[in-house]
Amino acid sequence: MTVEDTASVAEESVVDRLDRLERSNRQMRDELEIRRLLAWYGFYVDHGLHDEWAGLFTHDASIDITMYHGDDPSNMDPDLFRPTVYAGREEIIKVVRSPAMVAMAGRTQHHMDGQPAIIDFESDDVAVATAYAVLYIVADSPDRTVAQQILTVSRLQFVKSDGEWFIRRCVRRRLGADTLPLLPDLRR
Repeated sequence: MTVEDTASVAEESVVDRLDRLERSNRQMRDELEIRRLLAWYGFYVDHGLHDEWAGLFTHDASIDITMYHGDDPSNMDPDLFRPTVYAGREEIIKVVRSPAMVAMAGRTQHHMDGQPAIIDFESDDVAVATAYAVLYIVADSPDRTVAQQILTVSRLQFVKSDGEWFIRRCVRRRLGADTLPLLPDLRR
């Protein structure tokens, strides 16, 4: 090996190291942005900011959730929860405009990143997060105590478009029996 060859190998390793550090830094920034998007998800729902919430999704997004199909969120009948799929922003917004969500306005607190989400990057522009989410529903009374708590498992696919992250697909199931069909997909 000549001196020139040795210098070239050392130089390449520095370049490779810098590339790896830049990729790692970009991925950490992207992960932070995804976590912020999860926080906005809950904030927008809790404060009735429906258009802003829908704006977190791509135009062709889908959401597949275990949704309550009753009108009385203070006494949620377990038989009125069922998997429901919406596709496209125009349909997705129906989630937050449902009678139950409207009745809970001002009385909910969504924690979409309950335990820190596990975020896996499939590419520079596609990431998948798996996380627990918690919905607290406050009693419609002066003491404002937590009346109900709903635990879910969520799997969200995010895509980066023009430097900004959006939700492309969301699957959320109540923790328990209806979570089991989601598990093989979660361990992907």
